[in-house]
Amino acid sequence: MLICLCRGLSERDLRGLVAAGLRSTEEISQSCGAGGDCGACLSTIDRLVDDVRIRAHAGGLVAVGSPA
Repeated sequence: MLICLCRGLSERDLRGLVAAGLRSTEEISQSCGAGGDCGACLSTIDRLVDDVRIRAHAGGLVAVGSPA
């Protein structure tokens, strides 16, 4: 599913960035430009980042780049 129409970025693309260690919507935007044009996807990216964090925490995983 496309999340950022302006940049053509999918949910899979953005989840990959979070899995690679990006920890906020701002970091994602700086990395790939998502949310930097019209901004319509920013709330969806916020929810996606929160979802990845919650799933990682629930599974007892430590996200890449985070303190153990």
